[in-house]
Amino acid sequence: ITPSAIFQNLFWSFFQSSPQTSSTAFQTLDKNYTYLFELCCEANKVVTKYKNDRLLLIGARHRITGVNQTFPELQTLQNHFSSLGIKIELPRIERLSKLNVTNIKQAKKWVEDEPINNKNETDIMGDVPEGWCIWIDGVPLAKMKNSKYLDKHGIITGNALYVRNIVIKRFWEGTLDDVYSVLSEGMKRFVEEVKEKVGELMKEAEERVEEFRKELEEKGYWKEEERKRGGLYARIVKSWEGDERREWKGLLFVAKEEIGKEGQKGEIGSVVMKWLKDGNWKKFEERWKNTKIKEITEAEKIQQVGKD
Repeated sequence: ITPSAIFQNLFWSFFQSSPQTSSTAFQTLDKNYTYLFELCCEANKVVTKYKNDRLLLIGARHRITGVNQTFPELQTLQNHFSSLGIKIELPRIERLSKLNVTNIKQAKKWVEDEPINNKNETDIMGDVPEGWCIWIDGVPLAKMKNSKYLDKHGIITGNALYVRNIVIKRFWEGTLDDVYSVLSEGMKRFVEEVKEKVGELMKEAEERVEEFRKELEEKGYWKEEERKRGGLYARIVKSWEGDERREWKGLLFVAKEEIGKEGQKGEIGSVVMKWLKDGNWKKFEERWKNTKIKEITEAEKIQQVGKD
């Protein structure tokens, strides 16, 4: 953990780099306000890396009334520092009305898409943009953070079970590469375990499909008239019960065209993978979680002790 004294020195260095002293810079400030700054620098990095060390003035709040200064007032304060040769930056401001954002769902989507649409702004927002603060009528309402930032932060600071869940979710969403670089060596081995289990599951899927095709044949599926086959197929699927068969029923319905081809095996691998990625990987969640990776099993033991 970086000692607080280092942050203190970094903060004051922005003011002392000027010929003016820090006391000169602050002597004209209104003592009725608390001034809020954010320090963005390499020593302060948890997730987001900035190209240059920067100090931002993000607000000023009245100590008695709690009223926040407006953005124009912050600009005036920024100009005050600038006149003393001190570089203080202000946050980037976007107005939702100009972005055609009218509800929370649209706002969340914009927060997710904005880093992708403005990759050239990493000097300002950093390499993994954290997100945005929502203000309404001069009042800070909420923070909306980018999911890539949240997951990276969770991986770096969270416990092993939380990280395990992020890895599984992102693996099936196809976004694991976004956070892979910050995974521990143990978690990277866990990723390889998941990949192996996918291969095992694909083999099991083929076996289940072949088992189902034999059942279709035994019950005369291909001897039925074309118009009657649909009903028979559905009845056979619905008859699949038991823990080892029930979890495959959804796939059998989805893959009907491939499975129901008489005299030949249809290509099933791509259908299975698509079915899993459509959210059905959750049916096998305990399989993905089951592991011998020490940092995960140790965390499971601690969790169990807490439950007991």
